Amino acid sequence: MSPARAAGTEPFAESRLPHIVTHQSGYSSAERDPSVTPFCGRRLSSTGANAQDARHTATDRSMAATFARSLIDVDNPGLVLLVSLTHGINEFFSIIVPPLFPFLVPGLDIGYSEASLLVVVFFLTYSMFQLPVGPLADVYDERALLVGGTAVLACGIALVAVSPSFPLMLCGMFVAGVGGSTYHPTGMALITDVESTETHGRSMGVHGTMGSAGTVLAPALVVGVAGLLGWRAALLAGALVGVAFAALLYLLYPRVAPATLDSAPAREPAATDGSGGGSTARGPEPSLSLSSSVSSASEPSSSSKPSFVEALRLTFTSEVDLREAGSRIARYLRAPSMLALIALFLVVGAEVRAIQTFTASFATASVGLGASYGGAILSVTMISAGIASILAGYGVDRVERTRFALACFLATALVVSALVWLPFSALSLPIGFAVLGFVLYAVYPAANAIAAGAAGEASGSLFAVTNTAAAIGGAAGPFLVGVVADAASLDLAFLAAAGIALCGVPVAAFSGQVVTRASG
Repeated sequence: MSPARAAGTEPFAESRLPHIVTHQSGYSSAERDPSVTPFCGRRLSSTGANAQDARHTATDRSMAATFARSLIDVDNPGLVLLVSLTHGINEFFSIIVPPLFPFLVPGLDIGYSEASLLVVVFFLTYSMFQLPVGPLADVYDERALLVGGTAVLACGIALVAVSPSFPLMLCGMFVAGVGGSTYHPTGMALITDVESTETHGRSMGVHGTMGSAGTVLAPALVVGVAGLLGWRAALLAGALVGVAFAALLYLLYPRVAPATLDSAPAREPAATDGSGGGSTARGPEPSLSLSSSVSSASEPSSSSKPSFVEALRLTFTSEVDLREAGSRIARYLRAPSMLALIALFLVVGAEVRAIQTFTASFATASVGLGASYGGAILSVTMISAGIASILAGYGVDRVERTRFALACFLATALVVSALVWLPFSALSLPIGFAVLGFVLYAVYPAANAIAAGAAGEASGSLFAVTNTAAAIGGAAGPFLVGVVADAASLDLAFLAAAGIALCGVPVAAFSGQVVTRASG
């Protein structure tokens, strides 16, 4: 310690704080200058105070900008953003038809049950075709799958728009489902492959936020266009946007994709248990990769990935041992880590879709307002969900993923219970659902990051299986909650959704243990 500091007389450094004048010998500061206080030197002038406030504001802005950048601080931001935008387009088309039911039903002179068949055909096709697309994504050109799938999806919606009959509209939804099925196995596998383990959470958070944006924008945009120009024009306009985006995706992809993706050889199945942790004592774990089912004589000799056309040719002309292929698929699905992930995504899909499906109905019944209020509550929930995805992605990269998912399930159950039991008003209920949307959708980056860590080389196959499991859960959850609503009340139905969320707590804990053990 310096002598001056020890004596308590060390002055402030004027070079550091020029607006402060210290005491000088013989006179107090107050005697020399009325603007000087006897305790802390000269008071700040209005100019100095403004300058200090400006510095503080600039510092706050800098900190906010730094935090915002950290939310999207991924290894390959260009590719992650482009693939995530494709996710938004995919989700946009997935929900483009239901908001048009008020126009479709009277316009086609059909019932709501018939109109719902459009959605049923789309999602059944979407789910079924994900499984064969997964192995294609493991081996063949990702750009072709993403661009081709988006274009086919848009063309299917265009067919619905111009169809003169309802059966032809169903055919259009089938085509759209085939195109849409290519996204999740390909896009999520692509993000997993180009990102490191340390950024899986944030990259999946960006991915989820863009998907939520597509879900939120679809009803507002298509209903607005339909109100002005009719439902056919709304669907056709959406289809044109999809085709334009597919062309943009084709042009931008080579600019943002790492060079290793274009020059890498076709990926071979990893000798892991599906956890991405390398070889294990149990020996090679089976993969759904098509390369193991196609005779070696038929495999492309080039060191680069075959084109999509070549992929289709090999798929339909190569000799395949169906018994051996079926055996590999069965072993893959029976792997402990795969079973754990299937269980996790079944619960995630059931929980999210059940709550999402009955949000508007529960909200209107709770406060006694009309359908427009319920729609507004659903919009608030989905906007909060988009914010949750990107913030949760940041948290997933800093907190143990299993615990994060477990906390999301538990928080969802608690918030749903609070919405049922506490006396919310029409003004406070949106706040409750904003919180619910946040904790409900925060589980997605955690679950996807857990799956990404278990992907190994067969990432396309893995995400095909997990997304199919989520789709099955998404169909079962609303049905089960609907049964409770018919048998009892909407309050008990919402509590049943909370029960599904509680089931996720042990499932998340079990999944984390199995995947971690398999990776070790």
